[in-house]
Amino acid sequence: MIFKRFLRKIGRKERGMILPLALILLVAATLIVVPGLGFMYSLLTINSNAQQDVAAYYAADSGIQALYWYWNKNPNSITSTYLPIIPNPINGMTVALAVADSRAPDSSYDNYTITSSAASGGKTRAKVIALIQVPAPGNNIFNEAASSLNGDFSMTGGAHILSDGRQAGNYGNIYANGNITLTPSATVGGTCCSACNTCGSGTAAQGVASATGTATISNCNTGTCDGSTVTGAPPVSYSVNVQTFINQASAGSHYGSSPVPGYGTYTFPGPAYITGDLTIGGSVTVHLNGTVYCTGNLHIANSGVVDGAYTIVCGGNLTLDGSANANLVAGNIPFIICQGTTVTIGGSGQVAAVIYAPNADATLSGSAYVYGSVIAKSITMQGSAIIKYMSGIHSETQIPGAGLGGTPLLIGYNYQ
Repeated sequence: MIFKRFLRKIGRKERGMILPLALILLVAATLIVVPGLGFMYSLLTINSNAQQDVAAYYAADSGIQALYWYWNKNPNSITSTYLPIIPNPINGMTVALAVADSRAPDSSYDNYTITSSAASGGKTRAKVIALIQVPAPGNNIFNEAASSLNGDFSMTGGAHILSDGRQAGNYGNIYANGNITLTPSATVGGTCCSACNTCGSGTAAQGVASATGTATISNCNTGTCDGSTVTGAPPVSYSVNVQTFINQASAGSHYGSSPVPGYGTYTFPGPAYITGDLTIGGSVTVHLNGTVYCTGNLHIANSGVVDGAYTIVCGGNLTLDGSANANLVAGNIPFIICQGTTVTIGGSGQVAAVIYAPNADATLSGSAYVYGSVIAKSITMQGSAIIKYMSGIHSETQIPGAGLGGTPLLIGYNYQ
């Protein structure tokens, strides 16, 4: 009893103490909870902004992709003023495109700077800037009479680059991812230059020699046969899907060795796949009726003749000499594709085709004559060798590859 009375006495003396304790706890809770709530709100705001920024970048990126897709589908509609309709809004934002373009010095392609902006509430939230390189309309990889892809281009003696003159403006230009050197008797361009100082009917050579290194054309005696030069030209990349042609040949007849005899006439019934070399010599005439592929060398010699508007692919080297004639006909432009390291055209050999040999050092000598176009690793023309550019092949739609022509290339991206 005495202890209970003591507790009640103490309790009476401590009456009113709970309020200060409650106030202290309330202040402590306020100091802890309020900053915590603020911190949580900041995290939520940051996370929301981050999500909106990500959504904005996706929206802006979709504008670039839409334009890039459209230009690939409609290459003839590429201009700096035309923009496809963007399906706004995207991710709840408005996407707008701006385009600026600049043309390459040789007019072979345009660089388009595309700025895609995503805005929300009148405020730009994200920008994506892309650089798209668009080949000039109507051009393909055989835009020049001859191109050396990874070496020098030299012309000595009376070697000439001509144009057949059938279309205005096709003067038979040359290009080198390296240096170009022409001696005084060599000419680039023109429709009828048979010698440096005799341009028939007063028609001067008008070809352009463009090189990533230096382009040197020595002065002619009369000064009337000089083409123009471009030094420090931008590098050009050429590519052809050779495997496509090999697959075409593989679908046809298979031969363990060359089936062509040394004389008479031989007709391939269709596509042909030959394991080993393909030699066409003597006085035989070979008719093509499909793509032909040989795993070894292709040698057209003596009085051998090949005709037919189809493609020949050799896994090895290409040699055409003697009085051989690969008259592959213009119209449905054929190819001779060489995967080897050398292309040799000499004697009085003639070929009407486009030659693609990106890994080969090509040498044209003697009275060699190519009616078409030549692409090789490096090119040397000697003697009275001639490449006569076939007017119109730069705009042939069936020619594969994406060098000076082909589809737009996305070459740069920047997020802001």
